[in-house]
Amino acid sequence: VGDEALLLARHATVWVGGTILNLGGSDAQKSELLPAVAGGELLLTLALEEGHRHDPYGIATAAKASGDGFEIDGAKTFVQDGNSADKLIVVARTSGKAGDRDGITLLLVDRDAAGVTVNRIKMADSRNVANIEFKGVKVGKDAVIGAVDKGADVLDPALLRPGRFDRQV
Repeated sequence: VGDEALLLARHATVWVGGTILNLGGSDAQKSELLPAVAGGELLLTLALEEGHRHDPYGIATAAKASGDGFEIDGAKTFVQDGNSADKLIVVARTSGKAGDRDGITLLLVDRDAAGVTVNRIKMADSRNVANIEFKGVKVGKDAVIGAVDKGADVLDPALLRPGRFDRQV
């Protein structure tokens, strides 16, 4: 079970987190984080879901401009490896309303940042998931992955890779 849990953590980190960084990360983010991800020294996870069903545009977690960055308030549910990841890729709303494709921004947040509360959920199959709350979490502008309000341009290809669902079985 331990090896399987480690493999699942690596999948979330390398495939999802690495893909998002590769698609939308700044040169500085890529040079700092991707080697650590590939080397197994850094665990990333995507903090996306907010309800009981998958709705990547139904984002209510807010990231308001604050000083030289953003302040995040909201909650995410069933974050894979949320209790063990070093960094979270938080999908937040910077404009518009829940359901809008535009207005979503991806932000890198340290799991141990002030205002982040991680509540692990014990699963029967030993997977690590967590519900995570964000209360007044401050990040700099350098935490943005991709462009402000255009996070869906990075998120969509990372989640819906071409060819993933069109294979003949």
